[in-house]
This record gives sequence, C-alpha cells and structure tokens, in this order.
Amino acid sequence: MPTGAERKMFKAAAYVCGQLNVPVNVHCCPGLRSQVDFFAREKVNPIKIAFAHPEICCWDDIRYAVGNGFSLNFTNFAGENVIPEDITVAQIAWLAKAGYDRQIMISRDFAYFIRGNKLVPHFPHAYDYIFSVVVPKLVSAGVKLSQIERIFSENTRRYLSF
Repeated sequence: MPTGAERKMFKAAAYVCGQLNVPVNVHCCPGLRSQVDFFAREKVNPIKIAFAHPEICCWDDIRYAVGNGFSLNFTNFAGENVIPEDITVAQIAWLAKAGYDRQIMISRDFAYFIRGNKLVPHFPHAYDYIFSVVVPKLVSAGVKLSQIERIFSENTRRYLSF
C-alpha cells in the first residue's frame, strides 16, 4: 500500500466514497491486491471502486479483486503496448464467462498533445476503436452480446450513479 501523501489520498477517497457513495477510479498498478485490501478494510462499497489498468497486474490479483466484489476498468487498447491486446481480451473473456461481467468496464487511454500549433493525438486511434476492433474480438472470444451490453451500459451507469 502506498505511504505518505498517497495513503492520505486513498484514505480521503475511501471516506468520500463511504459518505457520498461516489465512484473512485484508482490506477492500481502496482499493488492491486494491497489496494483491494485497503478499500475492504475501509468498508467502502466495492462496486464503487474501479481499478484502472488491471490488465497489467498479475492474474491472481485480478481474480482476487473481482472475487472481493471490486470493479475493473480495462483501458489498455490501441495505445502503448504495455501488454498485448489479445491478452487483455482473453482476460475480459475469462472474467465474463466466470460470471464477473457485472464488474467489468472498458475504456481506453486517450490524450492529446500540442505539437507546433496543432493538437495531435498521442495514441493512434480514437474511442471508436473499442467498438470497431475490441468488441468483435470479445465476441470471437466467446463473450455474449448481453454481457457486452452490460459492460458498456449497465456497469458504467451503476458505477457513475450516486
């Protein structure tokens, strides 16, 4: 678990989440398991905590997080190739087939930079990449359309409501 200022931020996030039921999105790497344990100790609603970039964490920690009711926000698509996209798709497919589809969200990192006098995307693809490339990969990997609908609509709506 982080120490110092990071620990204070985690404590503040847990407090606000507990008091107002607001969602908290945490960059979980490294340390997914210790972060799960921290939020569990703080007794926050686990569905309101989403761990971003879980795809780069160890598989045991990913399963530990969903097994404890926490949400995962997979974001490593069409960007920096930290982990091969097909592995991320396989992780999501396994989790969906195992019944954790209510705890999965999918997005992607996206950023613009100014180069010269132009606004230039840092990553080569926009958000539509998720629907034009990733969703067909998920379907090919055996994720049901009803689960995909849940991942993109129901889960996000539930997570963001407060």
